[in-house]
Amino acid sequence: MLLEVESGFHFRERDGRLLLMAPYEPDDWPSHRDRLWHRVPAAADIRAPEAHWAGDYEVTFDHHALAGPTAREGVWTMCGFSGHGVMQSPAVAASLAAMLVGATPPVDITALDPGRTAPLVDTTQL
Repeated sequence: MLLEVESGFHFRERDGRLLLMAPYEPDDWPSHRDRLWHRVPAAADIRAPEAHWAGDYEVTFDHHALAGPTAREGVWTMCGFSGHGVMQSPAVAASLAAMLVGATPPVDITALDPGRTAPLVDTTQL
């Protein structure tokens, strides 16, 4: 999979097809093709898509999950992974489960506090 961080455009091959995901109109094939040409020129020679699907992309203000207790007593959240859920949700779920029963979580997820107002800085992407 190739992810263009600055735009959110990404694509990958699956079952002999090229899957494209982008933060702009799904019917805008010229924009998709231009992005492909910019990153992998050989892929831009493909024909227009035979089918497409569009849907909302869950995203928070800083593109990081919201996980933990909310301002409302007894209400906890684990959402907003913006596509990172497949990788992060097992550890976050185990940590939340521990927190709910008063145990020490296996991973410190306090940075994902749903009440945060400042962006979480991910130094692994700098």
